[in-house]
Amino acid sequence: MTGELSALGTSVLWAIGGVMLKPLSNRFPAVMLNAIRCGGAVLVFAVILVLTGKTSLLATVPLRSAVLVIGGTVLGIGIGENLYVVSLRYLDVSRAYPLSACAYPIVTMAIAFFLFQETISPLAFAGIAVVLIGIYFLAAPSGRFFTGLSMNKPQEKRGMLLLSLAVIAWGISTIAIRVATREIDPVLANFLRMTGTAVVLLPFALAQRRNVSRQAGWGSIGVAVANGVISFGLGGILFLSALQKSGASLTSVLTSTSPVFLLPMSIIFLKEKVTAKLIVGAVLSVLGICLTVLPGLMGG
Repeated sequence: MTGELSALGTSVLWAIGGVMLKPLSNRFPAVMLNAIRCGGAVLVFAVILVLTGKTSLLATVPLRSAVLVIGGTVLGIGIGENLYVVSLRYLDVSRAYPLSACAYPIVTMAIAFFLFQETISPLAFAGIAVVLIGIYFLAAPSGRFFTGLSMNKPQEKRGMLLLSLAVIAWGISTIAIRVATREIDPVLANFLRMTGTAVVLLPFALAQRRNVSRQAGWGSIGVAVANGVISFGLGGILFLSALQKSGASLTSVLTSTSPVFLLPMSIIFLKEKVTAKLIVGAVLSVLGICLTVLPGLMGG
C-alpha cells in the first residue's frame, strides 16, 4: 500500500508543477526551462545526500545502473518533457495534460507486460479502466460526452504529434529507470538522473538563451527552480519509491491521475471553465483510484 500512496503523492506534486508550468512555457525555450527545473531538483538531492552521509556511495553505483537511470531520465525529461512543453504552445493545458496522462500508462503497461510479465488483479484492472474513462472526459471538457478529439487546425495536429512522441518517451523512460533502481538507493538514483540530465541539457539551454522572453526575469527563474524542486525533486523521491514497491504498471496508472488534482488548480489559478464532463471525469477517476488501490488495502 505504501507504493500506491507514494504514486498518488507523486500525482499531486506533478499536478502542482503542471499548473506552474503553463505560464513558464511561453517565457523560456523548452530545453532551457527543463534545464532550470533539473537544476532545482539537483539542489534537493545534493542536500539530502550530504545530510544523510551517502555521498561516498556514489562511487559504488554499478555502471549499467548509472547508464540506465541517467539515459532513461534524459529520454523522459530531456526529450519527453521538452516535447510536452512545446506541445503546450499549440494545446491548452486542460487538454494536453489529461491526454498525456491517459496515454502514458497504456504505453508503460504494455512495455512492462512484455518485458517483466507484470500482472494486475481483476479489481485493480477494473479500476484502471474506470480511471482511463475518467481521464477521457477530462481530456475533452466541452461538447458532447462521447465525441472525437478535434484536430482540424494545423497547430492542433502539430501539438498532438508532439504530445504522442512525449508519451512514448515517458513510457520507455519509466521502464529504464525501474530496471536501474533495483540496484541503487532512491536518493542516489534521483541525484544521478537529475544531474546527468541537467549536464546534457545545459549546452542546448545556453544555445537558446537569446530566445528567452523579455518577461522571463529572476522571478520566472525562481518559479522554474521551485517547479523543479516540486516536480522532479519531491515528486522524484515518491516516484522511485512507488516504482520499487508497486511496479511500473500500477505506478504509471496512479501517477496519471494528476488531472484530478490539476482540475481545481487550473480553475482557480488559470481561470479555466468548469463543465459537466470535467466533473464526471473527476468523479470517475477518483472512483477508479479507489478500485485500483483496494487490492493493496485488502493485502492482495
